[in-house]
Formats: sequence, C-alpha cells, structure tokens
Amino acid sequence: MAITKDTRTDLIELAVIATNSSPGTTLLAELIAHVEAGKTLVQIGDALAARAEFKATYPAIQTADEFAKEYVGNLLPEASAELAAECETIVAAHVNAGKGLGELFVAIHGVLDTDTSAALATHVANYKNKAAVAEYHTVTLETASESSSVLASVTSNPLTVATGKSAADGP
Repeated sequence: MAITKDTRTDLIELAVIATNSSPGTTLLAELIAHVEAGKTLVQIGDALAARAEFKATYPAIQTADEFAKEYVGNLLPEASAELAAECETIVAAHVNAGKGLGELFVAIHGVLDTDTSAALATHVANYKNKAAVAEYHTVTLETASESSSVLASVTSNPLTVATGKSAADGP
C-alpha cells in the first residue's frame, strides 16, 4: 500500500509534537509501517511515547506534573507563563486520568493543525515552522537519523525556517 503525502505529513507532524524532533527516514519508515498495519494515529502516538528516545527525555520517574511542565516547555517554548501553566494543568490531568499519550498527541495535532485564533497564532506558527523543517530534513534530504538539533533554532518567526534548513544541510 502506498502512503499518501498527507499521511506522511501527519506522521512527521505527530513526531514533531511527540518528540520535538525531526523523525528522519528510519523512524518515518517505522511510522509508515504502523499505518500499513492498520494502526490509528493514536496508536502510532502511543508507539512514539513507548520509544527509548522519548523515555530518555521524559523518564518514568517523573510525576504527571513534572512531565507536563517539561513537555509543555518543549512543545510551546514561546508560551507565556499563564498559558504554559494552563497547558501543564491539562496535560497533567490527562496523564493522571490514565489516558495514553497518543491520544494527547493527536488532540494537540488537531488544535495546532487547524487553530486560526490570534491567541495561539505564535504557537501554531512555531509548530508549522518546525514541521516544515522536519519535512525538509526527512523527505527532501532523506536523512536517516532523527534530529532535535535541526529544530532547536526554529521559532514562530518564519525566517528561522531557513536557519533550521541550513542546520539540516549540515556544515
């Protein structure tokens, strides 16, 4: 079964949301295999959260509040203290309710992919810029390895997309 461009983009965006990194072709191929096996985006999000790389960033020793603080800080680096606190409360409540992280990632994807409100414009731009650089790194350059460093300098400023792509191009 051939993967569509839209599905491939959704998988890259899900990886950016879950891991704050570009997936690279190796991980993207794994995610595509999940799609071909009939798994949902929620199940694929759970698979991302089960990976050693995710657990290295968010170890099982963290409380729900500690996880929420670190995750929201990575996901929304330009958030005000007020917005960050509100999002941390939502993430911690999700975790404390025993819900899977895949469900959380897919819900976040839905918001960041479709929200056009002024209140979230900076964060949507940050996410879309990171997704654009991740797609360049993974699809255009066909880089095998995952990379958080290519997204490290990407912000809501559209000019940082070029910076991220330069980082992906390497020295």
